Amino acid sequence: MVNFVDIRLGQFVMSSPTQFSGKVCFGEFELNLETAELRSNGSNTIVPGQPFQILVTLLGRPGQLVTRDELKKQLWPSNTFVDFDVSLNKAMNRLREALGESAEHPRFIETLPRKGYRFIGVVEQGRFRTSSECHPVPASAREKLPGETSHSPWFLDLRRTLRYAFLVLICAIGVGLFAFRASLSMHVPKTSIRSLAVLPLENISGDPSQDSLADAATDQLITDLGRNSSVRVISRTSVLQYKRSRKSLPEIARELNVDAIVEGALVRAGDEVRINVKLIYAATDSQLWAESYEGNVRNVLSTQEAVANAITDNVFRHLEAKKRRLPGSNRSVDPGAFNDYLSGLSQSYTSDGLQNKIRYFSAAVQKQSDFAEAYAELASSYAELGHMLVAPPEETFPYAKAAALKAIALDDDLANAHSTVGEMHLLYDWDFPATIFGLRRSFSSHGALRPGDASDTKEGKHRPCGRTAEF
Repeated sequence: MVNFVDIRLGQFVMSSPTQFSGKVCFGEFELNLETAELRSNGSNTIVPGQPFQILVTLLGRPGQLVTRDELKKQLWPSNTFVDFDVSLNKAMNRLREALGESAEHPRFIETLPRKGYRFIGVVEQGRFRTSSECHPVPASAREKLPGETSHSPWFLDLRRTLRYAFLVLICAIGVGLFAFRASLSMHVPKTSIRSLAVLPLENISGDPSQDSLADAATDQLITDLGRNSSVRVISRTSVLQYKRSRKSLPEIARELNVDAIVEGALVRAGDEVRINVKLIYAATDSQLWAESYEGNVRNVLSTQEAVANAITDNVFRHLEAKKRRLPGSNRSVDPGAFNDYLSGLSQSYTSDGLQNKIRYFSAAVQKQSDFAEAYAELASSYAELGHMLVAPPEETFPYAKAAALKAIALDDDLANAHSTVGEMHLLYDWDFPATIFGLRRSFSSHGALRPGDASDTKEGKHRPCGRTAEF
């Protein structure tokens, strides 16, 4: 039984199928609102859930625009993570198939590009018509009426025999197809994923200033995937060369020597962020999984972790390695602090750039005192400032160490913070046991080193040390 909420048809408001058990007619079709059956010329078709809801909504507002956003809100709850556009298009295609029409040649449903849909057929106003009031059905398809000539018994027997023979034939074909597919599956190698690369997320906001957000999301996704499972994740530095690359995914996978590729796009509108991601198996260039995630800038860190967990779940289906899910996180971030954080990440490793980094990251932690990632980047910037001798190391290194320890206190899994502390013990304290502990901690399974940090350290971007300043 299908339930309806405030579906307006003509002058009626239909709150439940028990209140009005009618049938709506349009063209040669008769739609049963209780059973979701669509009848045409004697044949019945069950219209599945979402296509049925779309059809009822359009019938309730004939000649009016029903926007895609209205349909999205009706079909999916606000907390649903799904690629709305793709799913809505699939549901609409199934509905058009049931109605025997196409978007190019509509008979009942007109598409208004980038806006929505409009029902252009004729629906009788004011009441529900009974099935007898719809367009007539050929007599050959109707049930026998009084006065009509009955088929002879021998004809009924023949028809029954042919029907059974047809069913047997269908069963035989089904068994044959099952056996054929089973034999094929024995020769198809099982998909195996032991390594993957996350390509830079594409900024499709139309705003170049959001490139830093896309880069930060890519970096965080690599981090979380590295912590999530024992699958090998390629470093951020290695994949940066493929930003806006025109190479095919199999070609990129061969160059990086990985089994799978994660690619996607990010769009930001105000404080709302949407991330679309796909998991591609490189050997066959086939899509294993795709999803869309929406969230607020305040919860962008949690959204990124949800993406990483979903990718890990799908990778694990093709992997015999150990899987670790990130702990459930409800971390929120102040939008102003997050914007400062992104601005800091976008600065270069030059004298002026490092001072700008410190200014932006300091502003971020002032706006949100528990922003662990900002403290970690602040520590890295102070360390590099001293290493480049832009300022005396004995002045910058204590601030670097203090910021790193603060980051670890807030989030013990931040590998770059552990790495910074370890290097400071080496270069400033000359405390070798503490150095080894810090560096081991950064590589440990509990706080797996962020792939981008490994290459950054080799390039001399983190140079920490000794006395500790206060934050």
